[in-house]
Amino acid sequence: MKLTAKTIGSRTVRVAAIVGLLGTTLVVAAPSTSAAPVTKTLGATCEGVDPVKDGALIKVLDPSGRISIPIDVSVDAPATLLPEQADVPVKYGFSVTLDGNTTKSIPASIPSVNISNLKFGLAVSGPTETKSLLSPPLPAQDLPVTAGQPASIAFGPFDGAFTGIGKGGVIKVSVAETAFTIKVNVGGEQTVNVKCFVPGTAFRSKVKIPGSPDIAQPIEVNAQPSEKVAVDVLGQFTTATKDDKGVLREVDASSFKVLDGPGAIVNGKLEVTAGAAGSITTVTCEVCSGSLPGVNEVQTLLVDSDTQIFRKGIGFTLKVGDAVSPVIPMVPPIIPFPNLPPVAPPSNPDAPTQPTPWEQQANNFILAPHEMPTPQEVQTALELTPGIGPGNVSVTRDPASDPPPSGPDRPKKWAYRIEFIGALAQTELKENQKVKVGTWYSVFPQEVLSKIVAAASSLGGGGDEGEGGGPTTTTTPEQLQAKINQLQVEVDAALDERQVDVALQKKIEQALLELQKPDVQQAALNFINSLFTEAPGISVATAGEAPTGICTEADIDVLVAGDPLVGGINETSSPSGLGGTKLAFTG
Repeated sequence: MKLTAKTIGSRTVRVAAIVGLLGTTLVVAAPSTSAAPVTKTLGATCEGVDPVKDGALIKVLDPSGRISIPIDVSVDAPATLLPEQADVPVKYGFSVTLDGNTTKSIPASIPSVNISNLKFGLAVSGPTETKSLLSPPLPAQDLPVTAGQPASIAFGPFDGAFTGIGKGGVIKVSVAETAFTIKVNVGGEQTVNVKCFVPGTAFRSKVKIPGSPDIAQPIEVNAQPSEKVAVDVLGQFTTATKDDKGVLREVDASSFKVLDGPGAIVNGKLEVTAGAAGSITTVTCEVCSGSLPGVNEVQTLLVDSDTQIFRKGIGFTLKVGDAVSPVIPMVPPIIPFPNLPPVAPPSNPDAPTQPTPWEQQANNFILAPHEMPTPQEVQTALELTPGIGPGNVSVTRDPASDPPPSGPDRPKKWAYRIEFIGALAQTELKENQKVKVGTWYSVFPQEVLSKIVAAASSLGGGGDEGEGGGPTTTTTPEQLQAKINQLQVEVDAALDERQVDVALQKKIEQALLELQKPDVQQAALNFINSLFTEAPGISVATAGEAPTGICTEADIDVLVAGDPLVGGINETSSPSGLGGTKLAFTG
């Protein structure tokens, strides 16, 4: 490593030098258990995060307030993976070694630097469930410095893994935003908090689908500063391979494209303009040999088929995002779903009208016949829902997929299979594209259940309330049960006389009395819940997946010889300075 310094004289500049050196503690260079860990140099930008204080450290870095340094990143993982391969171990660690030329520039008054609060890690993207590889908490350490002698400090190695590997693509690893604190004695102890940003990809692991093109790596092209070069990636470096059936899959030249970097495809070749002296310009390209079919998303809708007089459902709606489907009825077509005129709220007759609450309509359906919706009715309602549309969903039903009864007197729920097809086929659906349950209309309305449960929390069990708000013992358990039994007689009588509203009210009173039994509130709540039908539920049975390209990615590096300009480094590292540091300071 080399440190190019114009002057290192003032206290401010000496601290700046240490910050520059400590930036290189981000070097990832762990011992590896495999034969060849991959190391790449990236350009990092480090800056102080503390407010500038008058009379203190006017500048903690160079006069611009920041320093650019090259960071070596080494990741030990397979470069090629199989589609949906089992978890793959990854080993990485962080260390820095300063060579003798660098330590010569450090004043003798700075024998060591303390590093603490080090936070770093690797960000992961691509076809894997792993999104980061983060180091555990690390103790503070001192970096001893002796002029002319190498100095090193290490953290790790650490173990991680790529999990949930997908069917194809490229897993990319980059350095996440990194921060640390340094302490150095420069005319008194000075503390500087630093953060670094490290753009660029440090490591790629290809999930290679059988039959995807092979692209020779590495591809390096020498050029003059600002020279425009054309690289024949397809003609010189790409070959077709056989798929898992032994069929040779021809390379699709029309799929050749630039994924990242300052390049363009011109007449079938990659065209890149080289950078300045000492730079490396990297362009990432992709080429395919077709694609694998995707997967249609499938959701399962479960609807309670209970026909008991108070538990049966009357209808329900489904939602896609904010859009609501038409009501899917659970009564014969001869009985239209209610569409009562809107009314004003009882508390304010002069207020604007609102839809009539369902609990005021449900009574009319206690004696109505019950009929489960057909798959076609569910499908039609969904096709009429904005966000889906005709031909984009298929609803079927297989009684063998019905779940078992949920209780001794509960029938099975009906399972409906909702498959997204047409314009929504082979698509990874976003959350606002998935079907949700809207409103559930049942004879014993869910709104009533909510009110009873709210009442239960205020009663607390134990009988009638006394003046102090607590329960009294004026009603014995035997008397309470007698009231409950009498209410059941009155419920049955009201139903015989088709006084359904009276029957419903008596049933609510009966439920509230159950809540007053001493020490059995949970049992009472279970009883109350047993009076109600269960609202529909919906879940994802098979997640949708877009078609997977049978593709391969590759990096093309355009190298320009020479040293970077004094005073900093280019966005990419110097071929002659890998592992080194080129900084310039002014005093």
